[in-house]
Amino acid sequence: MLTLKNFIMSLLLILILAITGTAQQTSSEYNFPVKPGMPEWKNFKTHSEKISSLQIPEDILNIIETGALVKTCLNYPMFIEITAYNNRQEGIETIIDEFNGLRELLNRNDAGTILLSHLKETKPLNFTGQYPPFEMRKDMMETEYLLAQDKILSDIPKGQRTVLLNDCVQKFEMMLENKSYDAFNYDPNTYLIGKILLKESNSM
Repeated sequence: MLTLKNFIMSLLLILILAITGTAQQTSSEYNFPVKPGMPEWKNFKTHSEKISSLQIPEDILNIIETGALVKTCLNYPMFIEITAYNNRQEGIETIIDEFNGLRELLNRNDAGTILLSHLKETKPLNFTGQYPPFEMRKDMMETEYLLAQDKILSDIPKGQRTVLLNDCVQKFEMMLENKSYDAFNYDPNTYLIGKILLKESNSM
């Protein structure tokens, strides 16, 4: 016979399981099932079909940790399309509008801090061979353009923005010294520097 005490305990157990079940997050980045270079990618007839195939399923988007979401967004196959625009800000706003992963990232209050940490780990001169690897250059470019977005930059504490500014200036000097870099990396770096300076001047 089910007593009132047992009923209450069972109900509490169900509630606890429900709460912990929905609160579980995943630290794994989303692996896009279809990417450029795959046979399936060639079957798409329109740009819209490609964009639709790259959306993160809502059940994953709701539980993915911000660090994993950052990696996913940096691996977004269509990110490079921002270089097709004369105005890079217009380009990044376009892909943010198209990709639900980037829209979600802008809603994460810790996105700026994680992106800042990721950028600090990237060393422009840390490569072998004559030229810096394209993937490293692309990663720096994408990270800096994301950090330059007002929502993300505003969520970074003032002291950390100062650290970011100094880091960007040092990176620019390193790139000039190396002479293997060009506007592909100069532009996002100086754009981010300008956005930080603008943010600081507005907060005085």
